[in-house]
Amino acid sequence: MAFALVLGGGGITGIAWLIGLLAGWEESGFDPAGAELFVGTSAGSIVSSHLAAGTPLRAMFEAESRAPRTPPEIPPSASARAEWIERYGAILSGRQLTQEECARIGAFALRAGGNEASRLAIIAARLPGSAWPARRLFMTAVDAHDGSLVSWQRESHASFVEAAASSCAVPGVFPAVTIGSHRYIDGGVRSPANADLATGFERVVIAAPLGGDEETSEALREQVRLLRESGAERVDVVVPDDASLAAIGPNRMDPGRRAPVSAAAYQQGRGALSFV
Repeated sequence: MAFALVLGGGGITGIAWLIGLLAGWEESGFDPAGAELFVGTSAGSIVSSHLAAGTPLRAMFEAESRAPRTPPEIPPSASARAEWIERYGAILSGRQLTQEECARIGAFALRAGGNEASRLAIIAARLPGSAWPARRLFMTAVDAHDGSLVSWQRESHASFVEAAASSCAVPGVFPAVTIGSHRYIDGGVRSPANADLATGFERVVIAAPLGGDEETSEALREQVRLLRESGAERVDVVVPDDASLAAIGPNRMDPGRRAPVSAAAYQQGRGALSFV
């Protein structure tokens, strides 16, 4: 049965968890790279980009296992983090946010500023190249001006690097990304996985680094309901288990946790085969 693979957001540790989980699946006989559609949000955009480009999962997993314990990536200022939580905390409620709510967060992101060129360089170094893969890939972002969801793909006017950077542009933490005449922010502002973009597939497999958190599970449950109502015969959702959550810890932007997170996720993936 043809399936869509949906990979959600979750920071640096989310990338490590997704890679470890998918490597565990592959080791146990399920091939996540066999999807007909990849949908990536934030961290999921980075991982799905590699899958769509044909990067071997084993190589990705070994790279995470050797990851150095470097300082956390460009941590947000205390003031930016406090304002984000206090004034725009609707995103923490777990609901799928309305377009109006996303626009308010976008306005905050536009005021925050930041160096776009430096951020684009960081994202480019994480991708499998500069050209869009031939396989079908969606990377989600939110228009910072009107709050609408954008699903970048090969036919879009965004470059591969721009699309990935916009999908990872956490508001108030990283700068909004300019594409054409608009600027864009993290697709996770709308929901942790944007799984409803896989509508039309009989089978959907969702891996959501944030989907098990109390504050994000509501949006994911609603999208699973929509997928089933639209005709999906099977929707499987995998979120971090207790061992993975312990490895992730409190700072999802800490690259020093990449190796232990990917190791814990690999073990989880080897046991999470009820959907095969």
